[in-house]
Amino acid sequence: MERNTVLNIQTERVSFQEVIEFVQLNRSFKSQVYINKHNQQFNGNSITSMMRVLLTAKVGEHFIVNVIGEHADSEIIDIIKLLEKTVSFN
Repeated sequence: MERNTVLNIQTERVSFQEVIEFVQLNRSFKSQVYINKHNQQFNGNSITSMMRVLLTAKVGEHFIVNVIGEHADSEIIDIIKLLEKTVSFN
């Protein structure tokens, strides 16, 4: 099963702490999590990749979060709950 959602950056900056929490949450999943930015795919379990993508994000920038696996439905909801203060979702 595969689920996608679009992240829209709402604040001036995603914090380092939010990146760490995002990666820790993704690592707890059985599914694979990826962020797609400018036609490149980044591993949601990699702190280095997520720092590169999220810490450099600008207000109004859009990303696609892709969750692939048996529990994708519930896991994408957990991602939305974690990041809802920093980003909006479509």
